Amino acid sequence: MTGKLILISGRKGTGKTYVTEYLEGMLAGKVEVYPMATTLKRIVAAVTNCSVSQLDSHYFKLSKSPYIVNRYGIDEQLTYRKCLLHFGKLLRFDNDRIFIDDVINRIKTTPCDYFIIPDIREQFELNCIKDFARQNEIELTTIRVLRNTKMDDTSDDKTECDLENYISWDFYLNNTADGYDSIHKQLTYICKKKGYNVKKGYIEQKLF
Repeated sequence: MTGKLILISGRKGTGKTYVTEYLEGMLAGKVEVYPMATTLKRIVAAVTNCSVSQLDSHYFKLSKSPYIVNRYGIDEQLTYRKCLLHFGKLLRFDNDRIFIDDVINRIKTTPCDYFIIPDIREQFELNCIKDFARQNEIELTTIRVLRNTKMDDTSDDKTECDLENYISWDFYLNNTADGYDSIHKQLTYICKKKGYNVKKGYIEQKLF
């Protein structure tokens, strides 16, 4: 089971993946990153005949998938992003723990020093992880990534706004246009406050 658990949250386009990859590179020891959406992406990839890695791309998710839904007699060809939202709702309707249980089982069976969940999106799932961490005496840190992003027709989805008014994050990370120097400083502060082990000379490796 993991030594320390880190949750990262934020609206789409705030840079959760970038922050996660930077933090993963900073931490000394074995780091495991397991997104909440892993199972969902595997299902959507199988249905739409694409790869899971393609579904990691922001620009690919904006493109049209071959999947068509009929609403009120009108066909709509979904983008890959809308496919993820569509199948996410269907799967949660049948079992609201389907994604969080997948992550928890992964935590239970993956020995590592740090376990990062880079895409916590809903209050229910956040509460499940907090309960799991408390019951198993796992140190938990929550980080909310902030950045001004453009709104679109998926911005009001529950997975985008369910945690918008949640205020009990351990840390807020402001992902501005300053680039990785700003991200580094903020993550360094978080790691220092939490007592995380950081690779020696990491900043030099990134800058030079």
